[in-house]
Amino acid sequence: MAFDTETGREAWRFYTVPQGDEPGAESWKDALSARYGGGTWTTYTLDMAAGELFVSVGNPAPDFMPDHRPGANLFTNSMVVLDAATGKLKWYHQLLSNDGKDLDLGAAPMLYFNSKGERMVAFGGKDGYLYGVNRETYKRVFKTPVTTITEAKPVPNTKSVDVCPGILGGVRMERPGL
Repeated sequence: MAFDTETGREAWRFYTVPQGDEPGAESWKDALSARYGGGTWTTYTLDMAAGELFVSVGNPAPDFMPDHRPGANLFTNSMVVLDAATGKLKWYHQLLSNDGKDLDLGAAPMLYFNSKGERMVAFGGKDGYLYGVNRETYKRVFKTPVTTITEAKPVPNTKSVDVCPGILGGVRMERPGL
């Protein structure tokens, strides 16, 4: 949500788990399935010149149960770009659809210009990679590991959860007490 600084009233609202006929709602295939998750665990990044707000969105829920929420589960596990004035979706980049491993984004996006002068955004998730996306073409330019990564089973089972870097690893916002 965004608020008017003078009145305190809500200026706009964006749902990271879309509802009704909002864009992305069709990505939650089962209308009766749980549409939960999509929390934000870190600060946003604002490009004041472009009027764009970059939001790292968390995983869908329930964790580790992708069969209970068929579909891509937009906008979870995504870096979402909103019009800062209106809250309207401009574009997004989803790292993992229908996540069954709790590998959401946990660090604020970083805006920069590459050596060619192209506008870029870098962001990372608990999967242990740093991603770079061109802000003009919306194409991923790189995916670089930043920690040890081992291939895990597609979905954890009742016997084990074998994921490295793990649900608290990779790139994440450090939280006191963890």
